[in-house]
Amino acid sequence: MELIILIADKLSDAAVEELATLGAELRVHPELSADDLPRTIGDAEVLVVRSTRVTRETIEAAGKLALIIRAGAGVNTIDIDAASENGVSVANCPGRNTAAVAELAVGLMIAADRRIPAASRDLAEGRWRKKEYGVARGLTGRTLGIVGLGAIGEAVSVRGHALQMHVAAWSRRLTPDRAEELGIEFCATPAELAATSDVVSVHLASTPETRGLVDAKFFGAMRKGAIFVNTSRGDIVDQGALADAIRTRGIKAALDVYAEEPAGGEVRGRNVCLGACGRNPPHRSVNRPGVRGDCVGSREDCAGIRGNRDAGEYGQRTFAVRRRRDPRRASLQQGRRACRCAR
Repeated sequence: MELIILIADKLSDAAVEELATLGAELRVHPELSADDLPRTIGDAEVLVVRSTRVTRETIEAAGKLALIIRAGAGVNTIDIDAASENGVSVANCPGRNTAAVAELAVGLMIAADRRIPAASRDLAEGRWRKKEYGVARGLTGRTLGIVGLGAIGEAVSVRGHALQMHVAAWSRRLTPDRAEELGIEFCATPAELAATSDVVSVHLASTPETRGLVDAKFFGAMRKGAIFVNTSRGDIVDQGALADAIRTRGIKAALDVYAEEPAGGEVRGRNVCLGACGRNPPHRSVNRPGVRGDCVGSREDCAGIRGNRDAGEYGQRTFAVRRRRDPRRASLQQGRRACRCAR
């Protein structure tokens, strides 16, 4: 009996072709939204998503679902509690797009400083303002503050040094000794980092502790006219506070993620955060050719499927814990192969 894999997000043709080599039945529907999934999941045994939310309703509507693969770093778009309760394993692909996200963050810093989106928009609309856009403060010699020094944060710090920036960081696990090893300034609190930096770049996972961490107090501590970049998760930032900071403190915001993102199509209404630095396309970091940003995992990504795990092992790649009373071992074995196929 063929394994049934439902792909509910846009993956590269190469990834889809490699999944097809498993001999599975592929149902490729990148147009599906979170609201569509409960009606579409059917008898799929493996669900592959990137940004599409997987809700409790979807998981409980699935009759045979054994594995959800998030083709990306986080799992905040998946209801982990519902997955655990229903014996569905969840795997992600941490670290596979580290360079792509770090490069995007640096690109957004430069775009904000040089006002590239606004200049491009003016030129496209027939306005020639070379003199106005020829003035910028530049990044060399300025202070880059990194909120969250995981793999991506460290990659951004390396690129900051390459731009001859002074780099500072705050992270829950960062110690003064480790900061000294990395050649960066240690900040004891997020507010201290905000006050120190000309450019702030956020690189945190979305957890109960980090949601809303970048708030009015944080923006109040930032320097007027500073640059704020977020390529991690939208709900880490209080967008109302950011909007106020843009209006009252001249903060230049360059965002790749937003707290409430549309499933697709048009964005209704004007959002001051989205327009602060021009129209930045969302999630550009996962589309870099050659990085395999939409990889569907690796051997270690699904290492925990075979045995039981405690829920919430963030960073350990497999999150759901309980098996069904009658587990489909063959499906799980093929699911592990699905996780490997885009290495």
